Amino acid sequence: MIWIEPQFNLKGWPEEFIIYGGGWGHGVGLCQVGAHGLADAGKSYDEILKHYFPKAEIEKL
Repeated sequence: MIWIEPQFNLKGWPEEFIIYGGGWGHGVGLCQVGAHGLADAGKSYDEILKHYFPKAEIEKL
């Protein structure tokens, strides 16, 4: 959960943005509550990880 607050210059153009995070976590990565919900819905660990980290590759070492 985030919200974005634009900062405008004197001409009314956005110059920068302040981004605030919300919720219980750091706002990046895996949501434990969401992962629990996906697990309750029958998703496997690799499906859950791919949901939160779509560009990650899961491989056995």
